[in-house]
Amino acid sequence: MTTLQELFAKVKAGTATATDFEQISKLSKAQAEEHKKVETTAKDLIESIKKANIAPQILTNLLAQEGLIIVPKAKEKLNIFESGKIKFEGNERETTFKVWAGRDFDSETKDVQEKWKVVKAKGKDYFISHLTTEGKAYYETDEGKAYINNLFA
Repeated sequence: MTTLQELFAKVKAGTATATDFEQISKLSKAQAEEHKKVETTAKDLIESIKKANIAPQILTNLLAQEGLIIVPKAKEKLNIFESGKIKFEGNERETTFKVWAGRDFDSETKDVQEKWKVVKAKGKDYFISHLTTEGKAYYETDEGKAYINNLFA
């Protein structure tokens, strides 16, 4: 028996016969019936889950344990810099400012951008003197040097 792909190739090439079109119809109808059964079963399953009122996190954990879904690992931020306490404009108290590897200040909120300008104005030497232990190790890498140099370019 020919597959749908082979039959469609004949149609595309212009060599399909009436029998080929009949086969396409039969195979498509069988495939549609199979899909309907699967969709009905899935919808019934979803309704059962809704009625069970399972907390989303519990459901996610159960599905992951069964291998039915893959939960992406949370990307850990590598905190490379923490300022000393600074009083930023608009804040009544002093706070610290953190930078993690790869942080893109252009895509941050205006508030964060303003705070970054204050820290950046203190200069690269200030920034490097306040690198965390991880930040110092990161700065030793080519990637780290490039990122930090780019922050002050």
